[in-house]
Amino acid sequence: LDLQSACGVMGGLDCGSSKEPMIGVAQPGDYLVALTQAPNYEVYIPEQIDWSFTLRAELTPLDWSQEETLFQGNSISLAGNNAAASQRDAAGRLHAIWSEQGVLHHGLRDPSGLWLVSIIDTQWGGAITHPAITRVDGEGMVIAWQETDEIGNSAIFSISSSDLGTSWTAALELTESGVQAHSPTLLALPSEQSQRMVLGWHVLGSGEIRIREWKGGGWTLDDWNPVEIVDQASGTSRNISLATYSSGLMAAWEDEESGQPRIHISKKAHGQQGWSPGAAMVLTGSNSVSNE
Repeated sequence: LDLQSACGVMGGLDCGSSKEPMIGVAQPGDYLVALTQAPNYEVYIPEQIDWSFTLRAELTPLDWSQEETLFQGNSISLAGNNAAASQRDAAGRLHAIWSEQGVLHHGLRDPSGLWLVSIIDTQWGGAITHPAITRVDGEGMVIAWQETDEIGNSAIFSISSSDLGTSWTAALELTESGVQAHSPTLLALPSEQSQRMVLGWHVLGSGEIRIREWKGGGWTLDDWNPVEIVDQASGTSRNISLATYSSGLMAAWEDEESGQPRIHISKKAHGQQGWSPGAAMVLTGSNSVSNE
């Protein structure tokens, strides 16, 4: 497989400049499954050890609409770490989320094609960055973000809507007090799973990767499982991405404990208590990696 062609398949991905870890998992009919990044910014496809891939010989060109300028301004922040900045609700309407000068904005595209933009009051009063949005089947829309107060303390907050974004719940602070929580990412889970959504972030300073799962059905702290620490405190772990695979959940993040950037992964099977220890993806040969 020609890697530069693979980058084109992925929608024009610049293989030479991407510095964030990415992970994707195969579903029936997918074109390309998993990419990771080596320290010299080359793209490698992991060997089929604990991975499974689905490739199709025929690729259908994507049909894109004309671009639209939804928002512009200074100090705009969008979702990172493979989290979504836009999502469709159960009625098929497109939502977008961003922050401008630290204020959370929500855009909704109505049936006529017009964008209705509103400001969401997050109640804590800090500066908001990295807002992400997802839809949980049977539950509604969920937004999460990083919020930093005037003295530099940061936490992860989240709200939900069960009426297609017309109204939103009160914000929940989902991270522990006294830590510097950064860069949230969201992953909605299939309706048959006992947990409905996963939230991940990293802790600045300690470099811990932390995850919290939402059980659904309500919007209080009691509806969330306790925080789990996926990676030990290396001081350098950051930028977690989440994905599902056939047997459970997978997390990927960047870590520089060895002195150079490496992608680490961890897995959690359905029904399993706790995540597996983080394992570095290490180059072992031409265009291949293995678990360290």
